[in-house]
Amino acid sequence: MAIIEDFLRAFIGLVVIMDPLASIPAYLALTRNFSPKRMFEAANIASISAGATLIAFIFVGPALFSFLSITIANFKVAGGIVLLIMGIEHVLGLRLDSGGSKKHYSLSLVIIGVPLITGPGALTAATLLADSAGLWVTVAAALCAIILTRIILGYADRISSKVGPLGLEVFSRIMGLLLAAIAVAFIRSGLVG
Repeated sequence: MAIIEDFLRAFIGLVVIMDPLASIPAYLALTRNFSPKRMFEAANIASISAGATLIAFIFVGPALFSFLSITIANFKVAGGIVLLIMGIEHVLGLRLDSGGSKKHYSLSLVIIGVPLITGPGALTAATLLADSAGLWVTVAAALCAIILTRIILGYADRISSKVGPLGLEVFSRIMGLLLAAIAVAFIRSGLVG
C-alpha cells in the first residue's frame, strides 16, 4: 500500500511540475501548419526528449551529487527554492528566462521537451522523489507522467479549442500554486534533514 501511495505522490508531483497543459500554446504555435502525421511525429519528439532526459537524470543525479559533495538535504533546500520561484512565476504569470526560438522544427520540439516539459523543476523533483519514494517507483511515475504528457500533446488542438486560452491560463496558475506548496515541503524537509 505504501508503494502505491509513493507512486501516486511521485506521479502527481511530476505532472504538477511538468504542467503539460502549459506546453500546449508553444506546441500548437510550432505545429500549426503541420499535417496530422507530422503533428504525431512532433508530439513524439517532444515527449521522447522530455522522457529520456528525466529518466537519465533520475539515474545520474545522485552520482553527480556524490561527486560534487552535495547532500540530498542541501539539494532539497536549493531545489525547493527553484521550484518555489517557478511556482511564483506560474501563479503571477511572470517569465524570468529569456526563452529563444529555433528555426528547425525538430530542435524546437526538443526545446518543448527540454526545458519546457522537463525543466530544472522536474529534474529536481525527480531526484528528490527517487530519494524519498525509491528509484523504481520514481522511474515508473516519470514514465506515466511522460505518457500522460504525450497524450495531452496528441490532443492539444482539441484541448485548446474546448478550454480556450483563458482556461489554460487559469489551470496553469492553479498548477503554479500546487508547485509552490510542493516547493515549501521540499525546503522544510531539507532544513529538517
